[in-house]
Amino acid sequence: MCASIVLMKLILGGGGDSADSIETDILIKNLVSKKNKRILYVPIALRNHIPFEDCYKWFTNTFSPEEFEIEMLKSFKDIAFDKLKTFDLVFIGGGNTYSLLSEIRENEFDKLLEKFSETGYIYGGSAGAIILGKDITTTHDENKTNLKSFHGLSLIDFWLWPHYSEKEDKEILNFVSQKNMSVIAIPEKAGVYISGDMAKVIDSEPIKIFYKKETKTFFPGETFVLD
Repeated sequence: MCASIVLMKLILGGGGDSADSIETDILIKNLVSKKNKRILYVPIALRNHIPFEDCYKWFTNTFSPEEFEIEMLKSFKDIAFDKLKTFDLVFIGGGNTYSLLSEIRENEFDKLLEKFSETGYIYGGSAGAIILGKDITTTHDENKTNLKSFHGLSLIDFWLWPHYSEKEDKEILNFVSQKNMSVIAIPEKAGVYISGDMAKVIDSEPIKIFYKKETKTFFPGETFVLD
């Protein structure tokens, strides 16, 4: 049975630094350049960890304000769909997965993002990737929130495991067995571009998908059906 892919244009990052995601960044630039070059940068998962001003400096080192129109979102309270729909891509960065999902739920940004996914691109890196999946308990972050439900936004019918390394294979296999759900494991030097039911591995390392009955490896540049 094929997975139900709600989000048609999704980019997942493994959580590495800029040197690890060169091809992913080029892909984002190319996709956005074909439209209006408007990016909404969301560093909210780093609240109380890294000043947002520093986050903006980091982001604009890769995506120049001279080339792209960039706006940084500091609170989900500050945006309505009429404004959200003017952006070509929403870039959700890493940080604490629990606090990110908590703020999204509190402000009903999940509803706006699902609607946005019908026409725009969404990038999720690390925590930003995890929250796009079925559930966020693949994270190793500490939960300091009052979040009771750990269901993700379900824009893709998988659980996401960024920062993946092969030493975690046994842990992931046990996880898949317990949860009866498939996991996409993405190393820091890899990304995945999803368009419809097709997916392509980008950057320099392979990814793995841990299905309930088998594990498959997909290599950089490889395109495959996401099922």
